Amino acid sequence: CHMAKPDFWEGRCHERTWAAADDHHVDALFLSVEDLMRVLQLQLLEERIAAMQLFPPTKDWQEVDFHAPSRVKRQGCKALLHELFTIRKLPRQHIFFRQGELLQTDVAQVMMLISGHVQLRSKSVIVNTLAQGAMMGEESLRGEP
Repeated sequence: CHMAKPDFWEGRCHERTWAAADDHHVDALFLSVEDLMRVLQLQLLEERIAAMQLFPPTKDWQEVDFHAPSRVKRQGCKALLHELFTIRKLPRQHIFFRQGELLQTDVAQVMMLISGHVQLRSKSVIVNTLAQGAMMGEESLRGEP
């Protein structure tokens, strides 16, 4: 959710003045943006961990396992395992890989399809369709295009 990111709220100002009407008092329910962001971030984390529990290499792991430090260092500290994964919503007709493309390991990614379908094409002809749970990108781990 874009509202869970701190930079979404930075520099935001009201475009109009909001004032209670003269003829009635107002009862309102308030939630701080900080609390809203915290709730949204927790919800995103729960969704990410649920998806990671479907990911074949980590499917048998417990939730607590995803909160352990990984072997990957970011800014001098070991990143938590769940921080290594992201969920992205991609537009229709998004190109994941082009035929014959070999990505370097520093930019290559292994993916698992959470929803939707991905068509595999050879010379513009659909040869297979992948569905939920399908893995993509493992070829880069083996150095294959």
